[in-house]
Amino acid sequence: MEHILLFLVVLLCFSWQCQCLRQAEFLKTKVISDTFESTKMGELQTTNYKMCLFQCVERSECRRALYCQNINPSNCFLYDEGENCLTSSGNEINCKCYNKVYNCNETGCSCPKGYYGDKCKSVVKDCIEASDKGFDTGKYKLVFIQPTTSILPFEVQCRSGGARILSRQIYSGLPVNFNRTLNEYEEGFGNRETEYWIGLKKIREILRIGEYDKLKIGFFNGSYSNSKQAHYKHVSFGNKTTGYAFSSSAYIGDRSTAPDIMLGSVNALDQPFSTFDNDSTGHACAANFGGGWWFDNDPYCSLANINGPRFALSYGPYGKIIDLQIEIYK
Repeated sequence: MEHILLFLVVLLCFSWQCQCLRQAEFLKTKVISDTFESTKMGELQTTNYKMCLFQCVERSECRRALYCQNINPSNCFLYDEGENCLTSSGNEINCKCYNKVYNCNETGCSCPKGYYGDKCKSVVKDCIEASDKGFDTGKYKLVFIQPTTSILPFEVQCRSGGARILSRQIYSGLPVNFNRTLNEYEEGFGNRETEYWIGLKKIREILRIGEYDKLKIGFFNGSYSNSKQAHYKHVSFGNKTTGYAFSSSAYIGDRSTAPDIMLGSVNALDQPFSTFDNDSTGHACAANFGGGWWFDNDPYCSLANINGPRFALSYGPYGKIIDLQIEIYK
């Protein structure tokens, strides 16, 4: 379970006019080794992690705090969004990350994106509701959602009601290893700001809401001025028993600018998700491609390499590509 600690911080402040009570609730989350972090709002030196959290409480816009022991000149880092924290390789063991669930003072409460209501106890169920409530402004934003079948909220990138489930950005941050076990692909991994796979379980929960049934694969072919997209409709994934088998009724040709790689001559239709430790193809496709995918039971395995090593990403006739994303939408 990602959230392993829950506690309350109370900060009293006095003046000649009044006494105001500020309180916040934090969850301890993950520290990930990476160098890319775009949402830092401040850094300072504190004596311990509680004082670092007090600094986050004092700033209503602070959503996350990272405290690292034995680091100078700053050991407390504050951020305005996100769930997990990033630090340079080797520092993870000395650092703690805390995500602020809510922050209340005498004028009211502020919540992370996706949370709302009394002390932020309610969470939007998907990116569509996030857009309706104003959390999604037309650009990709990290938002917490909690589908009706999900026990805990989780963080996704939302834009205009769509949910990004995979991101590959080859020139941002440290490379993320996508040659993972099936269990890791089920739970998800990576850095939400650069490269990540949200997790097969979470994708299923989003799709089961019923509002989503389309999938878009978008990428850049050689340069950032040449974007391509492939769209599919009536998309669903099976359960664990079926190996999360991929299903789609059709490739949407009039909306797509990239060729079909999922339902073509070598296709993913009705194929279970394969990883190096759970290969269903008989051709060691996941091991040969360097990442998990819905590979065909065919020696060619797939017409694209979506989850392979960073500089081996490829898509059909275009060969090698840069920066790829997959999004599910209504």
